[in-house]
This record gives sequence, C-alpha cells and structure tokens, in this order.
Amino acid sequence: MEEGILVKPFISTTLDLPPSCIEFSRVSPEFFVVGTYNLEKDEGSEEPQENEDNENATKIRKPQERNGSLVLYGLKNDEL
Repeated sequence: MEEGILVKPFISTTLDLPPSCIEFSRVSPEFFVVGTYNLEKDEGSEEPQENEDNENATKIRKPQERNGSLVLYGLKNDEL
C-alpha cells in the first residue's frame, strides 16, 4: 500500500466499549472476534478501614473495576 492513500471502509459498526484487539479465524477467515476492554476511572476508591480504636483509621485502596467483551462477527456477501 502506498503512503498517503486512505482506505475507505465499506462496513462500519459501533461497539459498546473501546476495542482492544481483533482476531480472524484461520479456518474460516470470514469470521473474526473483536475484544473490548474498559478500565473504570479511579474516583475516590479509598475506603476507611474499620479499626477497633478508630483513632488511627487507615484507608485501603479498592481495585479498579474493569470489564470487556468478545464479539463474534461474520462477513457474508460484503455484509456484517
């Protein structure tokens, strides 16, 4: 492919989460999987730890929430 030439997509779709990878089937290349991944922002995820004397309560960081999906697609006659 020459530098500076734009490739025009013939099919477009919107995913619920940001895409992170794509894998085509070696056996049936008309099928492919799109993986999505999302890491939730860490907004005030510290919680006070319960302490017996409660004078020196420490804070524990909660792990960030993450989610994702695998979406299977197939192409047939240039249709998704």
